[in-house]
Amino acid sequence: YRVISSPKVSEYMYHNYPRFTHERVKLRLQVRILRQGKPLRGEAEVSERRYLADQTDNGAYTLIYGSKGAILSINEINQLSAVVIDNLGVAHSHAAVFDQAWYSAQMV
Repeated sequence: YRVISSPKVSEYMYHNYPRFTHERVKLRLQVRILRQGKPLRGEAEVSERRYLADQTDNGAYTLIYGSKGAILSINEINQLSAVVIDNLGVAHSHAAVFDQAWYSAQMV
């Protein structure tokens, strides 16, 4: 799957679901991550990471998997909001935009 990752949102999510990466690796789910900001400690295997040119963490996180797309955001008082769209057309269009950004992003 594909992720545009915000360190702020990632920390919030992993704090609330600490075994997510372990379970993802166990299932051998490959992920491509376009990261905002600096690397997180202990990043998992079965992932590829690249960095966006603008490394400002804007608190927005996008996840694209199969026919679904999710957009998560965190505000200045750490309230998380999320929208999940289960639509193949939406997922494919977001995947195409992700792929274009992926090929122009800085490799790690």
